Amino acid sequence: MKPQFHFLISAIISIVFFFLTKNIVASLICLSAGFLIDIDHILDYSIIYKKFSLKKAMKGEWYKDKVYILLHSWEILIIILIIFRLNIYTIAFAIGFVQHLIIDIFSYPTKNKPLAYFLTYRILTNFRGLCG
Repeated sequence: MKPQFHFLISAIISIVFFFLTKNIVASLICLSAGFLIDIDHILDYSIIYKKFSLKKAMKGEWYKDKVYILLHSWEILIIILIIFRLNIYTIAFAIGFVQHLIIDIFSYPTKNKPLAYFLTYRILTNFRGLCG
């Protein structure tokens, strides 16, 4: 999904979160977790093409046979929930993060959908776990 749609959906969810909790910091964490995860596309593009282009990186249509997207990984959520105690901020992070991954899972024709968004699986498949 294009970054602007992730931003819009994340913004809507974070606004709802704010109305439910009245916590602006937690709402901003929810927004950030749902949107800034796409920063890893810039890293991928730079690794694959050995140059920097924000516009091309965020399009995502340039992926060939390997996909790294290190932040698009369920393990990050698991680590955050293990390291930090459960509170309004970790819940906000989890909501933003999970909605982003779920939208991506249903938006892209990925190979091995149940496993594709686990970094461990992508490492074991030499980062061919998403696109085959």
